[in-house]
Amino acid sequence: KGLKKILGSFPSCEKKIERPNETIHTSEHERKFFTLLHSELEKVTRHFCGLKVSLLEQVAARNVQQKYVLQLFHALHYSAPKKIELKRLLHTQLELNMKTHLDLILLESYAVLNHIGFRKILKKHDKLTGYITQDKYMRKLVDSKPFSSHPWIGENLKMVEAQFDELKRCKESLDTNCSSMIAVSIPKGLLAQADDDSGSSKLKSHHGTVTEAPSNSPDGMIQYVHSSMPVVYK
Repeated sequence: KGLKKILGSFPSCEKKIERPNETIHTSEHERKFFTLLHSELEKVTRHFCGLKVSLLEQVAARNVQQKYVLQLFHALHYSAPKKIELKRLLHTQLELNMKTHLDLILLESYAVLNHIGFRKILKKHDKLTGYITQDKYMRKLVDSKPFSSHPWIGENLKMVEAQFDELKRCKESLDTNCSSMIAVSIPKGLLAQADDDSGSSKLKSHHGTVTEAPSNSPDGMIQYVHSSMPVVYK
């Protein structure tokens, strides 16, 4: 806003008439404009560098956390008592992964928009004053700043996306394993009565069939049986 306000106070010159850049230092308006422009450039640079340091620390922390969670997954995903805790860790890590991905995208947008902003304000300046400053200022001052070139953001985005895919596969694998291994005890009173000559009672569910153990079973346990698993009596 400050830059536009200064430009608004500039005296207009005739269109398409260029003015020699040597005379730019004699103008008070030009001095104010480029002083403020340079101040804004330094402000954007400092902010970008601060965000970069913070974000790289966040990415490094996520890498350590991901390695730990994946080690737990490969060590414990066959252990039924640990599955609930492991699912919670995977879910949390997925959410942190998405936050890091969003932060990287936001920082990239911040850099791109500011780079475009400096080019536009210089273009407007040159059109209004007749001076030719855009290309030289961008090349010597803006393009050399860290926010003008940031390949590390794209590299980290690809890495975070690959990590997300790996975490998602682990979680889906865990969900599948859990659905095939859950065993529950069901009171006999809840069982639907089958035909008298069937010899057993059954209760349907969306996972499979619950089958009552024979009457001579020691504890009368009801074992949940997945549709793809054989019936096991205890």
